[in-house]
Amino acid sequence: MAKYLVIVESPAKVNTIKKFLGANYQVMASNGHVRDLPKSQLGFDVENDYEPKYITIRGKGDILAKLRKEAKKAEKIYLGLNVGTNSIGYAVTDEQYHLLKFNGNDAWGSIVFDAASSNEDRRNHRLTRRNLDRRQQRIVWLQEIFAKEISKVDDRFFIRLSESFRWREDVQNRYVFFNDKEYTDVQYMKEYPTIHHLICELMDNKAPHDVRLVYLACAWLITHRGHFLNNLNVEKLDEIMDISSVYQNFINYFTENGYKRPWGEIDVSALSEVLKQKTGITVKNKELQNILLEGKKPEKSGTEEFPFSQDSIIRLLAGGQCKLKDVFCKEEYLDLGSVSLGMDEEKFDEISGSIGEDYDLLIALRGLYDWSVLANLLNGHSETISMTKVQIYEQHGKDLQILKYFVRKYVPDKYNEVFRKAKADNYVAYTGHMDKDTASQIKKKAKAEEFSKYVLKLMSPIKPEKTDLQSYEDMCERLKLNRFLPKQKNTDNRVIPHQLYEYELIQILKNASVYLPFLNDTNNGISEADKVLSVFRYKIPYYVGPLNEESSFAWISRKQGKITPWNFKDMVDEDASENAFIRRMTNKCTYLPTEDVLPKDSLCYQKFMVLNEINNLQIDGLKIPVKAKQGIYHELFEKNKKVKRKDIEEYLIRNNYLDKDSTELISGIDEQIHSGLSSYCAFFNLLNKKILSEDDVERIIERASYAEDKSRVIKWLRKEYPGLSEDDIRYIARIKIRDFGRLSKTFLTGLKGCDVSKGFDGQDVEMISILQTMWETNDNLMEILSDKYTFLEAVEAFTQEYYTGKKKSLKERLDEMSVSNSVRRPVYRTLAVVKDIEKAFGKPDKIFLEMTRGGQADQKGKRIKSRKQQILDLYDKCKDDVHDLMWQLESLGEYADSRLQSDRLYLYFMQFGKCAYSGAHIGFEQLMAGSVEYDIDHIYPQSYVKDDSLNNKVLVLSDLNGTKDNIYPVSPEIRGKMQGLWSWWNHVGAISDEKYKRLIRSAPFTDEEKMGFINRQLTETSQSTKFIADLLKERFPDAEVVYVKAGLVSDFRHEFDLPKTRSYNDLHNAADAFLSVVAGNVYDMRFSKKWFRIDEKYSVKVKTIFTHEVKCRGDIIWDGMPMLEKVEDTARKNTAHFVKYAAFKTGGLFDQNPVKKGTGLIPLKAGLPTEKYGGYNKAGVMFLIPVRYNIGKKSEILILPVELMHGKHFLEDKVFARNYTFTRLENILGKKVGEVSFPMGMRPWKINTMLSFDGFRVCLTGTGGRGKCLVAQPVMQFSADEHWRFYIKRLERFVEKIGINPDLLYDKDHDKVSKDENLKLYELYVDKLQNTIYKKRVNSPVQTLLKGKEEFKKLSIEEQCQVLLNIQSVFGRMTGGCDLTLIGGSAHSAATGSLSTTISNWKKKYSTVRIIDQSPSGMWEKSSENLLDLL
Repeated sequence: MAKYLVIVESPAKVNTIKKFLGANYQVMASNGHVRDLPKSQLGFDVENDYEPKYITIRGKGDILAKLRKEAKKAEKIYLGLNVGTNSIGYAVTDEQYHLLKFNGNDAWGSIVFDAASSNEDRRNHRLTRRNLDRRQQRIVWLQEIFAKEISKVDDRFFIRLSESFRWREDVQNRYVFFNDKEYTDVQYMKEYPTIHHLICELMDNKAPHDVRLVYLACAWLITHRGHFLNNLNVEKLDEIMDISSVYQNFINYFTENGYKRPWGEIDVSALSEVLKQKTGITVKNKELQNILLEGKKPEKSGTEEFPFSQDSIIRLLAGGQCKLKDVFCKEEYLDLGSVSLGMDEEKFDEISGSIGEDYDLLIALRGLYDWSVLANLLNGHSETISMTKVQIYEQHGKDLQILKYFVRKYVPDKYNEVFRKAKADNYVAYTGHMDKDTASQIKKKAKAEEFSKYVLKLMSPIKPEKTDLQSYEDMCERLKLNRFLPKQKNTDNRVIPHQLYEYELIQILKNASVYLPFLNDTNNGISEADKVLSVFRYKIPYYVGPLNEESSFAWISRKQGKITPWNFKDMVDEDASENAFIRRMTNKCTYLPTEDVLPKDSLCYQKFMVLNEINNLQIDGLKIPVKAKQGIYHELFEKNKKVKRKDIEEYLIRNNYLDKDSTELISGIDEQIHSGLSSYCAFFNLLNKKILSEDDVERIIERASYAEDKSRVIKWLRKEYPGLSEDDIRYIARIKIRDFGRLSKTFLTGLKGCDVSKGFDGQDVEMISILQTMWETNDNLMEILSDKYTFLEAVEAFTQEYYTGKKKSLKERLDEMSVSNSVRRPVYRTLAVVKDIEKAFGKPDKIFLEMTRGGQADQKGKRIKSRKQQILDLYDKCKDDVHDLMWQLESLGEYADSRLQSDRLYLYFMQFGKCAYSGAHIGFEQLMAGSVEYDIDHIYPQSYVKDDSLNNKVLVLSDLNGTKDNIYPVSPEIRGKMQGLWSWWNHVGAISDEKYKRLIRSAPFTDEEKMGFINRQLTETSQSTKFIADLLKERFPDAEVVYVKAGLVSDFRHEFDLPKTRSYNDLHNAADAFLSVVAGNVYDMRFSKKWFRIDEKYSVKVKTIFTHEVKCRGDIIWDGMPMLEKVEDTARKNTAHFVKYAAFKTGGLFDQNPVKKGTGLIPLKAGLPTEKYGGYNKAGVMFLIPVRYNIGKKSEILILPVELMHGKHFLEDKVFARNYTFTRLENILGKKVGEVSFPMGMRPWKINTMLSFDGFRVCLTGTGGRGKCLVAQPVMQFSADEHWRFYIKRLERFVEKIGINPDLLYDKDHDKVSKDENLKLYELYVDKLQNTIYKKRVNSPVQTLLKGKEEFKKLSIEEQCQVLLNIQSVFGRMTGGCDLTLIGGSAHSAATGSLSTTISNWKKKYSTVRIIDQSPSGMWEKSSENLLDLL
């Protein structure tokens, strides 16, 4: 049967065309037109979307019937794609949802691959490496300056420094720094115990010093030069200790963002004294309250004017720790944990990604906190940080004597434990002073908090003598403050600004210039001393980027020659480089690939953001008048930087759009308005006085959005706008401008479209922009990009025009669209699979695309508040008598949490035992018995809205539910009677604001709303999905691409008992792709705007749709139960292809952390033996290759791992490959080998190459045992009776439930797992491992299971379920082993990293081993020769 039907008009062309097209095409002639518009009528229905009215031309009836008959025979191809970040599922079906066959196999499959690392991970690694390289380069420049002078007194000085890490026996000199006869490192260390002692000496003593001492001090200062976060003048260091500007920055956060100040005017100097005090958190907190609030108790909750917690802010300043949700008074921050201003930099920075602009408050708070830390650090010596460090050293010595005194006198038996032994939190671990043996036992240094806690615990029980009491109490007090035995090197050093170190360097050079004349030598007008200072100050501006203009990442504009710190300004054109940086760093519009995005703070983009938010504003479910929206924009947003919900409510009441007592009817906006016209407000005066035009402001905002350095903005403003006063320039530079949006100006204002309902094909209708449409209507962006308007067509036309004739590679397009790494890899794999499918079946007629959603992994296993606890918290807030309800809750006993998983019971308690529609009491005993008197009602009827959340559910009397039926809103009688009770429920938190609004709404759904509900099931908003869809449309221009929402397939699975369990096998991706075809096509055809009418009777419920017949224009696209049963049977099949993508490994060459001495490591530097100096471990393996080698007369074949750093060279150079093979084999085998050869040629085995061991398939994912073992990941797909798929899903749910909330108990009726069934499953696993293909599994745990059966029976139900899931992983792609300790196994049972790389060892267990080469889809396979025959 032909797959395609081609209809031509002329019979004479049929045979010719058929010859060109081939056997897959049936060609027929229509003998001219067969249908036409009627001559006696208009020909189309004006009232019905201009639907054409065709009639059959007289005499053409028979021909038309034949054409229709052949058209039905032609096979249509439907392709379903389920695309995730690390997997792809595909399925190819016909119109009746039968899987097509290829080479006798079902055409569907599951492809898995490693998820790509994020750009941020790679960026951070590059940044760290670049900073290290630049630090080393600064030292190279310093050495060049000092080299000639130092060589006069010590020609091996720099050589010794470069060899400092080497063993003394491997170098010429015994000492590192000084190797003179009269002066060595011994005298140097004694004279200057720390580098800060030397720095102080060189600053304070003007007497001549050895040039080497001066170099060492300069080198340390240039290496550890402090942060560059402020622009203080090094000659005005007193400003560092001035708290006024820091405090003003803190207050500015509130005033600039439209909030009230946290407190009134205060004595800032008094605040500084409290912040500097070395007291505990409680004491400091109390004193801060006295100064800031005049002793009043701070507010814990926020208000609209000040949405923060005073109490938390003060506690943070006192050095305490607070929950983020408490600081910002936001429950959505509940899971984000706590914050303290002293937490380490990395953890503090992590918070920014979770709380957005709220992070600015923490930055402002940390500014104050850091000032106090620096003030304490300087200890009154504001001009020299080294003097403070010397005092810390001396204090440490005194404290050490005190501690030793008390330990020897009062706990002498603990002396070795404290000062000598390897212990996690003793003095040895705290200071890091230990020998190699001790170091191997202590994994990390102890923090000051841990060490102080340890010593306090040791000292607390002792009873000191009277003479020791004062010293003892001082020690304990400082231990409590973590200030005992202070260290020079600690996390507080992060607050030291570079100006403090620069001052010390200037002083050293000033003194040294007197006795070291070379520092005064000049070259091109700059002295050697000034060169040293320029090295210290040298910081490559962010906008200059890499200095090597040959780099593909460079954009620098520079002169030819060597760039140094002292000629940088002459060699680099900073303005041209900055302009190039701006062009390079500008992202492209999400929708229009050629257009640059707007800054988030641009006037245009902020207007879009505001309109996109307030266009959702509704009163009683209906959108407000456009005039009201425009009034809100003009009167509120244009006049206030921050607009609150209360402001909008008051405006609507004031202008008679809303009754004073009906503010609860407002919906569509959050309590916190997220957008605003901050830029318009900031530039208002400059615009109003016509000093700047709107175009000027947009230009300034764009420039400022790129600038991290405000001085660059000031310089640019002076050049471009000479008419601006200095005050205006400084004002503009202070305006907070940063970040970019995702849309372009062309998209918002240049693209033209119209409302399709107001004209035909856009004729005689004004074409306006998206922004103008948002102004003149109340539609948001997603609504504007729907079928209601022509904008989406305009976007597609723009994109198509851009790419037409432009031969851009896929990589270039991905780069142009700034597509993230997490999306790129799925794009490549998807297109490879699609190419396979086209090769097998031709071009698909319809493609169904589903993108799985990520971002849930971090929620897995996270403990949440139990339903019982939520009820108890609710009852705690209620003044009404809940005694009976509490008794009923307690009567549930230890099973309360499990029983409350029932929505009916949970709603009973949350509704205080009352019917939500009548207020009548609900019988607790009857409800528990499952009485049909009560039912759950969906407030928004499920026929219109697919919302099964608690926000849409109430517990009611069944009679009332039946009366309500599918009608919305809730009847006026019920609303009138119940609104008071609902309001109280909402007030105490029993129902959410959203639920309350749904209950009290009086307006029915509009047709627009109903269509919006439907579109949410059909319309995909993900840009990554749209990108893949665009690529598919380009490849198959005649195919229709249908978006399938991820939730639609999930709902289908849930409704029709098709559980998805990832631990069962990997074929669920294929099943999802198949169900995407089914669910996607039925929904698309049922609700297509081509024929669907919103006024007809319909339901969006999955169950309703798929259990009934669905017709479109007379054609049955779904016949109900018969088709449903076939689809269910297909979805449960285990016939899908499985592919794991094989590729050359990329990424890190090895683990970046050096390891101790050993063999088989990568040397730290060329020529350094790893047996002495250690090296890098875990070298990345690029690929594998079989190698035959001889040792004596014995010949063997080994699968050689080829490392990443040598892989490319290996493939390109045969001589190098042979030499590398000899060396590598010697390292792996520990002995020299004779001749080597490559028995399968130079064909590399990519990582994840598939092998078949007597039919058992594995993928080779890596190596272990220093190259002696392969990691063989099993890829056989588990299959069993369908009952076990359901049961394993129940195990997953039960174990997850216990993991999230350990208080939940096993409930047999609810959890539906039992020990009897567990034992049956256990026995099934044993049988699989003994009697099926799994007996060939590498390192099978069958003996552990056989021996552990009796132990398994004794386990609790919770333990059994966990063990069963661990065993289930044995049948999956697990390689690291599973924990079977509960049944007598190991914690890493069944690990698969022990497959020998030596092929002869395989022969002991297997008779046939073959490579399985697969196409991207798995539909083509080819097996190699038996590898064991190579021996």
